Amino acid sequence: MQPAADTEVDVADTRGEHGLIYRLAPIVFVGGSLASHGGQNPIEPIKLGAAILHGPHIWNFAEIYAALDKSHGAEQVTDAGKLAVRVGAWLKDAGERSAVVAAGRETVATLGGALERTLAAIEPYLMQIRLERRGPDA
Repeated sequence: MQPAADTEVDVADTRGEHGLIYRLAPIVFVGGSLASHGGQNPIEPIKLGAAILHGPHIWNFAEIYAALDKSHGAEQVTDAGKLAVRVGAWLKDAGERSAVVAAGRETVATLGGALERTLAAIEPYLMQIRLERRGPDA
């Protein structure tokens, strides 16, 4: 169901729609982190331009959140009251919110590239397998 034109806050928990929501929302609270759930992955909303808030229970993605918090690319809140305060502050201060988005994107970019590094590391082994499959008459 689509929110009405005058909707100020929408809580979404539908698979397949998050990308659209992340593109439209200036601020995203990444769930599973106020409760003892372990948190969700913040990379997609960051790449799509959202400023990220999260709770303290983020062990599922601890390294990513540690890097984001250190660079000010995300911010931890400890309860619903602090969440409301930070959302309000970021809605009022577009400059601060933009700085968080930029820092988040930069941090995620520095953490990226695992696929390329992995492929480079295994390429010699793949080449050996290819050569062995060709056989001695190739």
